[in-house]
Amino acid sequence: MNYTTEEPDPISREEVTLCRHAFRNYATEIMRFMAVRGSNMRLLKIKSDVEPNCRPARDLDGLQWPRYTYAKGRTINAHGMSEVVALPAPGACHTYPDMHFLLCA
Repeated sequence: MNYTTEEPDPISREEVTLCRHAFRNYATEIMRFMAVRGSNMRLLKIKSDVEPNCRPARDLDGLQWPRYTYAKGRTINAHGMSEVVALPAPGACHTYPDMHFLLCA
């Protein structure tokens, strides 16, 4: 916090990277949890209620704090088993036009 102006400081590049990994892991865990329970969830949108005055740069996945959108994907783990993963979906508004009202708000 910048106490001279009482506005939050911009998010640093390191914090952008930490958010990128934290939210992707969080999204993967949610998608795995839902898949085990039979959900056909295709997308997950995570958005913080906190809106910064100065938006940080997009991360290497093309996403920008505080909005993260992930598509359900699959990968093969070290044991040769298929498992669900969250894949960054920065273009979800255009890829899923039927969900535009949810993803682009």
